[in-house]
Amino acid sequence: MNGKKRVLSECPGLGCISICTCGSVHVKIGPVELTLEAGAFAQSALMFRHALEAMEADQQTARAGSILTH
Repeated sequence: MNGKKRVLSECPGLGCISICTCGSVHVKIGPVELTLEAGAFAQSALMFRHALEAMEADQQTARAGSILTH
């Protein structure tokens, strides 16, 4: 990567997502930075979304499972 980066999204204290003039997407979370091709970034974003949906479904199931849970 020798080009300039443009920040696409940022979460202070967590990290940011930027795109380079070469087309690579850089995902930085804390000290870790992933450099992805745009298609791989899109697939990763869908994977994260599906995982979040599964976590939310698990939480809803746990809440509905018993009257005695908090």
